[in-house]
Parts: sequence; structure tokens; C-alpha cells
Amino acid sequence: MHVGIFGGTFDPFHSGHLALIRSALAAGRLDHLVVIPSGSPPHKDARRMTPAAHRYFMAATAVAGEPGVSVSDIEMVREGPTYTIDTLRALRGRFGPDATLYLVVGADIVFDIRSWRFPDQVFAECVLYLAMRPGFRRADVEARAQELREAFGARVELFDADTPDVSATAIREALRTGTDLHGRLPAAVSTYIRKHALYPAKDPLDAVSDATMDFLAGCERRMFLQLGPGRMRHSLCTMSETVRLGMRHGVDPDQAAVAGLLHDCAKSLPNEVEQEFARRVEPPLDAMTLDSHELLHAHLCALIAKETYGVDDPGILRAIRCHTTGCADMGLLDEVLFLADKIEPTRNYPSVEALRAAAENDLDGAVIACLAATETFLRDKDKHPHPDSAAARRSLEARKESRP
Repeated sequence: MHVGIFGGTFDPFHSGHLALIRSALAAGRLDHLVVIPSGSPPHKDARRMTPAAHRYFMAATAVAGEPGVSVSDIEMVREGPTYTIDTLRALRGRFGPDATLYLVVGADIVFDIRSWRFPDQVFAECVLYLAMRPGFRRADVEARAQELREAFGARVELFDADTPDVSATAIREALRTGTDLHGRLPAAVSTYIRKHALYPAKDPLDAVSDATMDFLAGCERRMFLQLGPGRMRHSLCTMSETVRLGMRHGVDPDQAAVAGLLHDCAKSLPNEVEQEFARRVEPPLDAMTLDSHELLHAHLCALIAKETYGVDDPGILRAIRCHTTGCADMGLLDEVLFLADKIEPTRNYPSVEALRAAAENDLDGAVIACLAATETFLRDKDKHPHPDSAAARRSLEARKESRP
């Protein structure tokens, strides 16, 4: 079996990537091609990159339906820097000793691959499959390829790649400035970017400290393996919205980012595991909370954020704990997370735009409106709001009335 390996940051996955994949398969050497979004490549500034899960989902949506193509999370869930040799060895274990691995790369790689980590071992594990794109002289590439063959015994093959001249850097700039992309993105990726509000003119995560960004990347790796795709995307969007809205109202961006990402970290627990964790929550939970997954998960997320992810900030844990129902005497972080969870970019319900507008300038009023809408919804179904929601509404209304 001949397996192509095509890795990259894919930030974002663009039409050039898709064209190269199709060209590699059309060349006839490959039985299958695996697309591998990178985790923390050693040559990139990881904090400037879009979260790995978003990049994975963009790649997956771009190649959905492409025959013979799959996407792997093998690098994005690996801790620490991701090196090609480690990935090749892991894939060798997956595909077996008889598979021939083809590392699909641009032809320009032959000019700097000697600087890679253990290049001799890379050559031993795979065929270097070079995409001859416009702008490179075949004779120059062939000459350097021959040097690699003679120096390392490298197996090097070339294929013609009919790819457009597309730059991920230019695409990101165009997205941030609202410039027309002229088909430089696959339609599915454009839709994904728009739905999840990626590449804004001002990224709120730029305000988060390096140390916290490193912590969040570790959390993201673990959550990606535990949450479903929809919940993972919601968590990432809630993180960004919590930071954005929080900065508007004076909330520390590091606190906001951690609370936003981890607010649903236990949402996908099996029922029996939920109940086991629930017995450890202090003070003991009331019967109404224990009988409802929607109410219970917030308390479990706070517990797991503390015990599994190592969060010890009481403000963050309180915000996570009350993000579903609210609570009496809500602080700024409590209110911001409560709202961000309900207005992040993928949310789509009749009153969401009004709630988004209200949240910009009146947190108390927006939370009250949200609590009132939830109460009406529940009573229409002959259900009652949790007492914490009633307490939150009373204290917020009293706060507003006390202001001059």
C-alpha cells in the first residue's frame, strides 16, 4: 500500500492545498492520502496560530467527499513540538511495515530539508514526494534531489502539481480586512470560517498571556479527545467570545479564556460517570440539579476543571459552576461567561442578535433578559427554573434599581 502523508498548519486550509492533494493522487502512485494538521511545529509561533481543533475541522470539511483522503489528529493531540520523524514512525505503526509512506511536500523542501530533525531517519522512513509547482525549475530540483540520494540514500520522486498561487498569510490578511478572496478558499472552509468568526480584524486571544495560551493548548488537546466535534467547536467559540466580551467590561483576559474554554469540559461524560463525580461535589447538590444533565454538568465542569486541569482560581471555578443557571450576586466574569455561552458566533435562535447587542453595554440587563426568556421557555413546558436562576434575577434587578 502506498500512503501519502500531507502535513501543514492549514491556517486556513486553502484551494492550493486541495489542488495539491488532487494532483498527488492523480499522479497514480498513491492508494491513500492522509492530511495531518500540525500541533506545535517547531518552526512556527504557536500562539499566533488558530487553535488546532479549528484547523483540523477546516481541513476535514475541505476534503470531505474527496476519494482516498482522510484527516488525522496524530500531531495535534501530541504534547510538545511535533517533528516529522515522530509522525512517520507513528504512521508506520498504523499502516504496517509493508506500507510505503510518501511524504508529500512542495519541491522547495529539497533546499532546506537537511536542517530538519534527523533527516537521515526521515529518508529511511519514507519516499520524499515532491510537488513540482509553478515557479520552480525542474533541473534545479532534480539536482538537489540527486544530492540527497547520494548523501543519504534518499528516495525522491517528483510529480506535477497544478496549484494556484495561494498564500495562507495573504488569506488571513484578506479575511481580517474583508478583502475579496476570489475563490482562494474551498466553499466549505469559507462557510466554516464565517460561522465560527475566525480571523477577526482584532483577535481577542492576542490579549491572553503566553503562559495561559500554553495552558489552553494543553487543555485543548485533552478536550479534543473527550468532547464531540460540536461541543469542541462551541467551547473554542465560547472562549474567544468570553475574552472579547470580558475585555469590553474589564474582565482579565486570562481568566476569561480559561473559563470560556473549560466551561463545558465535562459535558460529554457518560451518565454513570456523571453520577460518580456528582457525589463528590461540595456542598451536596440538590435533587433538581442531580436529576438534570443540563444543570448538573456545570458543577461537574467546575470540579473537573479543578481536579483534572489544575485550575485553582476561585473566580474561574465559580463562573463555570454558575454558567448555566446564574447565581446570586454574579460578578463580571460570571456574567460574561453566562452570556458568552449563549451568544457565541455559532448560536442561532430568534432573540440572539438582541441579546448580543444588549451584552455590549449592559451586562446586568442582558443576563436578566436571558434569565427571563429561559423562565418563560420552561414554564411553557410546565417546568420551573432552578432557584439559583431566580436568585440571580432578583439580585441583578436589585442592583440595577440601586444605581442612580
